[in-house]
Amino acid sequence: MRSLKKNWRRWFSLAAILSLLFMFVGCSSSSSKSSSSASGSKDEKTTKKVKIVFWHRMTGTWQTALNKVINDFNKSQDKYEVKGITQGSIDQLKQKVMAASRSKTLPTITQLPYTSIPDYITQGLLEPVSFTSEQQSDMYPAILASTQYKGKSYSVPFADSTQLLFINDQLAKKYNLKTPENWDEVKTIGQQLKKDNIFAMSLDQSYDMPLESMVNEAGYPYVTKDGKANLSKPEFVAAVNTILSLKKEGFLKTAGEDQYGSVAMLNDKAVYGIGSSANIGEFTNRAKKGQTFSTAVIPAYKGKNGNVISANNLVLFKSASADQQKGAKAFFNYLLKPEVAAYWAKKSGYVPMTKSAMKEKTYQDYIAKNPSYQAVEKSLDNAYASNQFAGYDNFRTKLLTAIDSTLTANTSAEKAFTALQKETETILEQNK
Repeated sequence: MRSLKKNWRRWFSLAAILSLLFMFVGCSSSSSKSSSSASGSKDEKTTKKVKIVFWHRMTGTWQTALNKVINDFNKSQDKYEVKGITQGSIDQLKQKVMAASRSKTLPTITQLPYTSIPDYITQGLLEPVSFTSEQQSDMYPAILASTQYKGKSYSVPFADSTQLLFINDQLAKKYNLKTPENWDEVKTIGQQLKKDNIFAMSLDQSYDMPLESMVNEAGYPYVTKDGKANLSKPEFVAAVNTILSLKKEGFLKTAGEDQYGSVAMLNDKAVYGIGSSANIGEFTNRAKKGQTFSTAVIPAYKGKNGNVISANNLVLFKSASADQQKGAKAFFNYLLKPEVAAYWAKKSGYVPMTKSAMKEKTYQDYIAKNPSYQAVEKSLDNAYASNQFAGYDNFRTKLLTAIDSTLTANTSAEKAFTALQKETETILEQNK
């Protein structure tokens, strides 16, 4: 009995010791796992990049070039990761943005026509951006102006182009033609070519871009900076009639269902044409054997020479987090680096966004081998941006309708643009 009690005490003591040992090991293991888990969470947090979602309209070779720019940015730092997503056309992109604004699923940044930006500002969707004084002075005045609205910058230049005069070199040489410096000379050349059924000038389906340059040169932009429409002014209507009279006399052609003025030039039916500098690659790629095209600045009007730019800039949405906004601005600054902007211009066909990018050796070497690009710099020197205002997209739709009526319904310039003046005044009043 004494032996049994002794053994029982021994087993009890051993069980107690083992119990304490297991508790100690368990706590130690639990503590170790907890510590390991906390450490892993911390490491994951410090290494995970902030995602910047970027919607754009680039496809094909443009998208390939943009993807390289994005990938290079992502590799250049370890804080942010830009994810580019194409939405197809610019119209599809804008529709997607508006739908996302309603469902509160906007990306971090997107590409937009600069003239559309005021509408997004008035809806409270956009965050202002800022440039250093060096960045501002490095931008061409027209490009900088495209980023601004009511004294603030809301976008970063990205896919900008100017208007150029394209020249069918073989036809110009055949007829011993001198590049027209003004619209009177276009008429003179048209008279010389008409007997052979060749047009002096070819324009896109709508003549809105050349017209805007002409009326700005005359001092009567579509809408002034202080919000006054000029569309029914005699000087404005005179510019419209300059184009329409050249067309009526058979000296100028506007595109039909093919939409683009380049078609007539590629088919040797026109010597000159006005189009976007982004079309240089199209002429190069589609030229027939032995066919070459060069460029010059567009003809002057009323003694002045200038052209309005087209620009699809990048904007930042207010809905982005603080970290995403920092990342977006880091990406914007990366795009403005001379070597990056030069690469994008060279690969995309858009103009260099800055003077330093224009002077970048790789870009200068490129235009030396591709003379068609040499007029780009001259065109930037006298370029300007459209005056932006809320309701611009609505105005543009009505502008294109008015222009189409003068071409397809023979509506007089006076009637079409007087009606457009009233419609535009209503748009401006509604968007005050």
